[in-house]
Amino acid sequence: MRSRLETTVPLQHQVRFLRSALASMRDTGAVLPSGRPLAYELARFLRGRATGRPVRVLEVGAGNGAVTRVLFAHLRPGDHLDAVEVNKEYVEDLTETLAEATDGSPGTGYTIHTADIRDLAPEAPYDLIVSGLPFANFTHEETRDILDFYMEHIAPRGHMSLYGYLFTRELKAVTASRASYTRQRLSQRLVDRFVRDHLVVSKRVWRNVPPAWVHHLRREVG
Repeated sequence: MRSRLETTVPLQHQVRFLRSALASMRDTGAVLPSGRPLAYELARFLRGRATGRPVRVLEVGAGNGAVTRVLFAHLRPGDHLDAVEVNKEYVEDLTETLAEATDGSPGTGYTIHTADIRDLAPEAPYDLIVSGLPFANFTHEETRDILDFYMEHIAPRGHMSLYGYLFTRELKAVTASRASYTRQRLSQRLVDRFVRDHLVVSKRVWRNVPPAWVHHLRREVG
């Protein structure tokens, strides 16, 4: 079952993703689901961890489950995944993906949250946070609040992986209105500072469609 979870997103899910993305680009920031090469890179921490205590994973901007299915395939009994997605149409596909996943993963839990991440009240810190939110579409205040949430709810020495798509910043700089471009710059400065403060390694995933970047971060103690 787990190997099947890591296969390509079903065609009907991709079509629904495209239709919904075009209707709400502010929340989505992409017109195609994340590809398997990107999802595999985002599972780096889960792939490399030693046997030990169960972990808690938070995925923010789970979409229709393209990344979720790969993250879940690397979980072990006792682990738990919280998947956050505000788009209710995506949640239908996400629910289907995770329902299929649990058939072959006894003891591994998940919860789907159809809510703004800032309204979430986690019961315990997370060992891994994966975020695909399009911060360029958010205000300075929204971006600050979300990054503060991540820092508040990541465990000491926990990992965070932020990802997005190459060249979108340059494209938006050319096509955006002056007001929109100014908003994007303010938000991006916050993200850039956040990355500098916590960066472990950055990767470019050229085999993804479209090509993507990933910043792997870690919350150090002290």
